[in-house]
Formats: sequence, C-alpha cells, structure tokens
Amino acid sequence: MPSEVPETRTVLTPRTGTKVSLIVALVLVAVAVYWYFVPLYILSGTGQPFMCGSAQNPPTDNFPKNICGDIPTVYKLRALATLAAALIVGVLGALLFGFDRRTEARVPRASDDAVSNDGPDETADATDLPTRAGRRAETGSDTDR
Repeated sequence: MPSEVPETRTVLTPRTGTKVSLIVALVLVAVAVYWYFVPLYILSGTGQPFMCGSAQNPPTDNFPKNICGDIPTVYKLRALATLAAALIVGVLGALLFGFDRRTEARVPRASDDAVSNDGPDETADATDLPTRAGRRAETGSDTDR
C-alpha cells in the first residue's frame, strides 16, 4: 500500500562562484605542492648547477648549507603561504557564494511496493511496469533481446 506522503530529501548544490573558488583553491594547492617538492639548485660561476635539495629535503652538510643559504627555507615558507591562501580562497568562496538548497520528492518505484508486500502482483503484466531511460520494457520472453 503506497503512502500518501512522498519521501523527501534535501540536496545541496554549490553555486557558480563557489565552484570557481574551489577550482582556484585546487590550483593553489597544486602550486604549493610543486614549490615544496621541486629540486632547487644554484648556478656556479662556471655555469654548473649546484644541487640544494628541496624544501622537503634540504641539505644537511655544512658545505651545501653555506652555498645554498636559505633557499630551501624560502621555498618551504612559500609553499605554506600558498597552501594557506588555497584554504582561505576555498573557505571564503564557499561562505560568500554559498550553496543552493532544494527539496526533492522521492517517487517510489514499483519495486519498492513489491518489497513491502508479500511479493509482486501476479495480475500485473510486464508491459505495465514503468521503463527507465535506456532500458526496454521486458516482456518475459528471451527472443526479444
């Protein structure tokens, strides 16, 4: 026996401004990851590169530390600042632009009634069943397929 009151659900959909701000935040996260893991080097007077590690893995010996200076620390702080900017852009974009809230009614399917009863109605014909998009109504014979 179908109920008279349809079941409802609330759906949250981000607005266009929220979507754009989240995409910008994801780009900023990608830039922060790049700056944290990119290999760092300094060109010597002869044009040879001197490897300074990365912000994740700075040099530990005294000689590379003296040559590279604060470059790994600068890149680490740059990555953290970009990550903070990504967080700020994402959160503020979601707060300022917001989400659309709508309530949808759930339409019970014929299979929902069949589950709640003792079984499918034996007088129902297969052509009486509603069809879904992309599916044919089944007639019960295998020759139609």
